[in-house]
Amino acid sequence: MTTAAAAREVEEEEEEGVIMRAVLLRLIDTATSAFNLAFLIVMETAAAP
Repeated sequence: MTTAAAAREVEEEEEEGVIMRAVLLRLIDTATSAFNLAFLIVMETAAAP
């Protein structure tokens, strides 16, 4: 394997890591939003007379 090929391979792996991290952060954000919405609905329901 040449140095250029090795550099390309590392670059591709880093790119995949960045994409995976972005997807994971988006998933966490979505889960947090869903939890907050559910919590708000429960609190509103509990506060209703």
